Amino acid sequence: MAAALSIKSPQPEGSAAQKLVLESFDTALAQRSKFHLVFDSSVTSMTNLSGSLLEFTPKSMTMELLGPKAVPQSWVGVALTCYFRVTERNNRSAHVFYSFTTHIEKIVQKSEGVAVLALRTPDALQRSQRRQSMRVKMDLRLFSTLSF
Repeated sequence: MAAALSIKSPQPEGSAAQKLVLESFDTALAQRSKFHLVFDSSVTSMTNLSGSLLEFTPKSMTMELLGPKAVPQSWVGVALTCYFRVTERNNRSAHVFYSFTTHIEKIVQKSEGVAVLALRTPDALQRSQRRQSMRVKMDLRLFSTLSF
């Protein structure tokens, strides 16, 4: 008998989902949260890309890319997954991790060598983390043997 663990939680639908997106982005902007950007390996071999949210509306958002000073225009139209976390307002030691997938609508190269990405604001957020594993506390007394 096998048990499956899930790290995703039920998501709100429709306007409740959009409200969560906007409230979470507002909190991320106020807390200056770092957004981790993950592209498909066929798009770029660059990893550990991150960005900073500059502004957002219900339809679009702009993000300053941290790190590379120039990015190719071939990224326009490409999908990427963004991961970020916010600290809960009423419990400073608790963090909420979100992710979403969106598309790059426009790339603006600033004169000071900074790339700004115009992205489509997602319709919903998923509660998930970048890591592909989950920590689980178990009562070791329940196991007769344990091997790695």
